[in-house]
Amino acid sequence: MLRQIGRISEAEEKCREALKIHRERAVKSPDKHNQHLSWNLNNLAVLLRQTDRESEAEEAYREALDIARETAYGAPEAVFLTDLLATVLSNLAVLLRQTGRTQEAEESLLEALEIRKELAQKFPELFLHRVATTLNNLGVLLAETDRSSEAEDALREALQLRRELVKKSPDLYQPGVESTLNNLAILLRRTGRLSESENAYHEAIDIGEELVSKAPTVYQHDLARTLCNYAILMSEVESTDEAAQKVWTRLKELGVESPIESEEWSEEEEEEALPVAAI
Repeated sequence: MLRQIGRISEAEEKCREALKIHRERAVKSPDKHNQHLSWNLNNLAVLLRQTDRESEAEEAYREALDIARETAYGAPEAVFLTDLLATVLSNLAVLLRQTGRTQEAEESLLEALEIRKELAQKFPELFLHRVATTLNNLGVLLAETDRSSEAEDALREALQLRRELVKKSPDLYQPGVESTLNNLAILLRRTGRLSESENAYHEAIDIGEELVSKAPTVYQHDLARTLCNYAILMSEVESTDEAAQKVWTRLKELGVESPIESEEWSEEEEEEALPVAAI
């Protein structure tokens, strides 16, 4: 949460403190504490990647992945340990794609997706949202590797899952709907379906505004990203000067001063709030 509201230094300090404790405890009792060590490494890697320290992030992800594999294989009946493995794989794939290693990223995503779909078949209430996350990220990768049809299939499947989840818990799952709508809108624009793209953006922006009204420091970046992407579409469709000005006025309120040159995908990295007892 500290990272999400912009308190990066404080978040990193807390994470590294917890990591030191987990390392010490894992040496004494690996069966009990390795999962917490892996989660903490994963959380640190998310922070490092999002602050442009890709090399350090990858090192943390790789260590987390090694521990997660060993832990999951040692107790295959423990579903949350198996999902830990899938989480690190899915997160690592974001870094790999963004650093140009798309083949390795795809392999990580497909492994994570296979694990999560199997878990969701047994425990849908616990793991369907995880399936949607990996499908969302897979859709981005497929789009960026010129497989538009497959990308759309993945994104629409993620969106369908998320719409169903929202019916049960709107506050928890609405951010995911906005995220996938943003990605779908980018894909639709790039494949020439401008009207469909605009509709997807409108829905995503409406959701984003609702989320920002409830928790501005948490969600304003996501809304700004979607609005910036929408502004690119507006330059290609018949939009009134008044509509364009309204978008830019809102962007300035969100702290954006200049237009972006290309759309920004919404790739999702998952963290875990460790219980107090684990720290």
